[in-house]
Amino acid sequence: MDPELFWRASTDGPAGCCQVSASSQNLAAGASEQASLLEETSSSLEELTSMSKRNAELTEKCKGWIGEARVLVGKVYELLNETAVHPGNQAFQWSDRQNRQND
Repeated sequence: MDPELFWRASTDGPAGCCQVSASSQNLAAGASEQASLLEETSSSLEELTSMSKRNAELTEKCKGWIGEARVLVGKVYELLNETAVHPGNQAFQWSDRQNRQND
């Protein structure tokens, strides 16, 4: 609040007091509005933090599932290599069979 306003209020009498009162009310209303907005911002920040934590948890789960899928694909690849048979009953690598099919 303006110190000049207080000095004028003391010299202006009742009119000055009304002006100080109105200024004080405006200041209080502004402070109240700022407090409300700060509370709303804080609430939004808490929500974002919670959502970020949940996303991080889900990302870790997905990484685990991808790792499991990688292991399963590797096992399938090994089984295919073990069981793939050439038409002449000669075992050969699955990748060789795939290359021949693509030619």
